[in-house]
Amino acid sequence: MLRVQGLHFRADWEKVVTPVIDHLETRTDVDKERIALWGVSLGGYLAPRAAAFDHRLAALIADGGVYDIVGGQALQNAPPGTSLEEARSGFIEAMMSEPDELNEWFFDKMKDSVDMRWSIGHGMYAFGESTPVNYMMALAKMSMEGLAGNITCPTLVCDAENDTSMPKGTAKALYDRLTCPKEYRLFTVEEAAGLHCQIGAYILGNQVKLDWLMKVMPP
Repeated sequence: MLRVQGLHFRADWEKVVTPVIDHLETRTDVDKERIALWGVSLGGYLAPRAAAFDHRLAALIADGGVYDIVGGQALQNAPPGTSLEEARSGFIEAMMSEPDELNEWFFDKMKDSVDMRWSIGHGMYAFGESTPVNYMMALAKMSMEGLAGNITCPTLVCDAENDTSMPKGTAKALYDRLTCPKEYRLFTVEEAAGLHCQIGAYILGNQVKLDWLMKVMPP
């Protein structure tokens, strides 16, 4: 989709999922009452976002859950006592008021950090943006603020004890704001599943999620 068709990430993922469900409902080999959506990594935002708008889903897995990436990142660097909403607002205000200075700062950091060079560089490519600030502003649109409570189907929110790819607490923030039937599963270092999306322990991760699906969607 990205490399061949040039289709980039978008925040309003219901525009992607709803036509898929429309198609599935036309098929005779699909039980339209048992359609589940499983979002992995950034899909931990994309899938809940779609589920907030399309209530035909029978179950949802956010693996791992994402409430607000940019807000979560900003909160980790904010003074004690700052709320997630305040951290997010301050970050966006800085991006809008000093884009040139911040772009220069990002590019300088990318020269010295392989990790930042890949994460920012790949982010710009995947989102179709030409500058770090534009990429961060596009990423900032991916927030479940005001939407999490609209999800109605049973939801499993996965979290990782040592997730280095998502801000700490963003999965729990999503779980706490859900009003639907929900379950929270923290994968730990002790069970070798503490990295992002249970990297290195997929058998365990898949077993937990498939068992949960069998529980909420019994045959």
